Amino acid sequence: MFIEKYSFSEALYMTVIAVSMVGFKEVRGIADEGRYFTIFLILVSFGTFAFTLSSLSKYLMTGTFQRYYKNIK
Repeated sequence: MFIEKYSFSEALYMTVIAVSMVGFKEVRGIADEGRYFTIFLILVSFGTFAFTLSSLSKYLMTGTFQRYYKNIK
């Protein structure tokens, strides 16, 4: 909102299409600062998703989940 002077709804829409990698057309053209922010947002979002997926996979594959579940009973 601050970089491109978008309204809240425009900024939310742009964030959702960038993070989800749908890639629809921009609401308005964006300046270089907006492009850099979008690149940063996509990389951080992808990194967060990859870390979460790998942590969950490790948790399930190492048997930690199974041991935890057995201790609850």
